[in-house]
Amino acid sequence: MNILFTALISDPLWERVANLLLKEKNFNFIIASHNKPEFINNFSDNKFLDLCLLNDLSKEIKLDKIINIQDYLSPEKYLFLKGIYSNAISRSGANRVDPISQDIKFNKLIIRLLNFLIENEISIIGYDLVPHLPWEIISWELIRALGGNSFCFKRTGIGDAIYIEREIYGDKNCPFFELSKKHPIYFLKEEEEFFHYLKQKDISTFQKDGIVRKAENDQKIIDVFLLKIKNI
Repeated sequence: MNILFTALISDPLWERVANLLLKEKNFNFIIASHNKPEFINNFSDNKFLDLCLLNDLSKEIKLDKIINIQDYLSPEKYLFLKGIYSNAISRSGANRVDPISQDIKFNKLIIRLLNFLIENEISIIGYDLVPHLPWEIISWELIRALGGNSFCFKRTGIGDAIYIEREIYGDKNCPFFELSKKHPIYFLKEEEEFFHYLKQKDISTFQKDGIVRKAENDQKIIDVFLLKIKNI
């Protein structure tokens, strides 16, 4: 199984986790980041996706190989992803462009992502945080449209607890909002049930005051990561 893991490698925690994932024997991991860590040089070139290159739509790269988008996406899904792209672009600080130029950039990004996911036979995408950039949100949906799966890590502001979510939209992943009645935690009634639910999802029991105590405990993140993959 081939898995893409995208992370901010400048974060020491995710740098160590990414390094361990590449050494995993049972799954083939590819790391995506905006900066290429030195340890990547110990592995083959196809183990790293340069996100700066992926998102530089002003240049031509190998992933620009022409394909028919309609072979992989229904018209409804295509328009859905186009709406996601437009909304994400408007809040990501990108320079405003005319509608035609925006359509060209969107199609170019879709083609790049499709080429990468198909050529590398990616089954799952994992994100180090909730997807918010245009390419992240699109790839979150695109891998699912291709029959794969996606999930993300979330880190709390208090205690820096880390847990995994498979949904990123407001009606499914915000258990403390009144409208979030689809989230599993909504149906829990007793205090013990809440603690049990959070304990099952929390993988930061090896942290104290938001600091990872020992580097070897990074393996606990890997173990939960791999367990999630096996259960998808």
